Amino acid sequence: MYNLARAYDSIKRWDEALEIEERLLEVDKRIYGERSEIALVALTNILNTYLRKGDFDKAKEISVKVVELKEALGPKSPSTALSMYSLTALYYHRGIYNRTLVLAHQAEAIQRDQMGVPGPYYSEAIKMIEDI
Repeated sequence: MYNLARAYDSIKRWDEALEIEERLLEVDKRIYGERSEIALVALTNILNTYLRKGDFDKAKEISVKVVELKEALGPKSPSTALSMYSLTALYYHRGIYNRTLVLAHQAEAIQRDQMGVPGPYYSEAIKMIEDI
């Protein structure tokens, strides 16, 4: 189902992608719990789809849930850095550049601490910041 959502997303059929992603989130919550790594990843996928769709108001609404879940899981959660990179994109598109920079560096620090190197999204976040 996730691959189907990505396929819809890749051809800009965001409503269909969101429908699948929201169903996947509900299944993930039932299986793994409301506050799980899997739920954070599913919610972050929904946030990213709204960002690509250009619906920044809905992305902001979802970002609140992402932040709450991220904080509940803690800074050492492997999914925390990924969700933070998604939030950097939201802040960038909303013109909140100082927060974009702060989040990108926080996410990089988490990934560097966990893996010894910055994750793959760090360079994308830095490119956004350099455009400011």
